[in-house]
This record gives sequence, C-alpha cells and structure tokens, in this order.
Amino acid sequence: MIPEDRHYVYRHYNSNNELLYVGMSMNPIHRSAQHGCASHWFDDISRIEIEKFETKNEALACERDAIKKENPTFNRHLKRLDEKGMTHAEYSRIELLNKIVNFKAVYSIAEVAKTFGFSKTRVKELVENGDIRSFVARTYKGPNGKMHEERKVTGWSLIDYIDDLDKWMKGEQTDE
Repeated sequence: MIPEDRHYVYRHYNSNNELLYVGMSMNPIHRSAQHGCASHWFDDISRIEIEKFETKNEALACERDAIKKENPTFNRHLKRLDEKGMTHAEYSRIELLNKIVNFKAVYSIAEVAKTFGFSKTRVKELVENGDIRSFVARTYKGPNGKMHEERKVTGWSLIDYIDDLDKWMKGEQTDE
C-alpha cells in the first residue's frame, strides 16, 4: 500500500518530445499502466517525467497549471473545465454523480468497483466498514454448503459516499 502523503504529477511525452498528457496520481506508475488499457495514445509514449508534491492540492494546482501552460495533446477534459469555470474536483463529482443517477438505481459490488475505479475487495471493505451503505439482495447456499449474502448498493448510497468524500477532502466533519 502506498502512503497517502505522496502526490505526483506525471507527464507523458512522445519520441518527438511532444507533451501528450499531464496527470496527477498517488501512484503514477500504476496510473500510467491504466492509460495502456484506455488510451489510444499510450503506445506513443517514449518518456515519462514524474514530480513529487507534499499535498494533493499542490499536485492538483501543478497539474492544472501544466495543462494550461504546456497544452498537452490529450488533456481535453481540463480544457473543457476552464471554459465552464469549474475546478477538476467539481467536474469529477458532477461526472460521477451523473454516471450513478442516470444509469442505475441499484448496483452490484462489481458495478460499484467499476464505477469508482476501485477493486471489488476495496468496495467490500468500504461496505463492511459502513462507508458505503448496502443491503442484502439475496441469501444463498454456496458450493460448500455455507450460507452467503449477496449485497447491493443503491445509487443514493453512492451519492452519500461521494458527499462524505467531498466533505472529508474539504476538512469538514461528516454526519457519522
């Protein structure tokens, strides 16, 4: 597990030294590998620069400034944010809320994991800890004869979780 006090800004360059993408992550190597699954430009990367920051806010500010000043080819989402006058956090929250509200009322653990980009194990931990409220959708007997619960999560529970994260990031207390 990577300590939460590490925040990095990474830059992807092609062989002509053109800036392709600027991103912020707590684990830039892992995040870069994720681009390999989802970004058509991943194979063009020939060099990666990584810069460490003490706080997430410093890293986010650096990322935003780099995108504005260095004009990377594939950072379209933050360019659209500037046109709308929104912060990255505001846009991410709205985008995630739209995903949740517009598509489903009830989610499986696997669907929550996919929506948030978490592992199923991480979502199960959040459910077990009460960070994400869930309900028992069905009880069934497994192949070993042991009883199991299939848990589901409502879209409203995910919205509550996002609100709690938002408050936590702002340093506010949650209702719990």
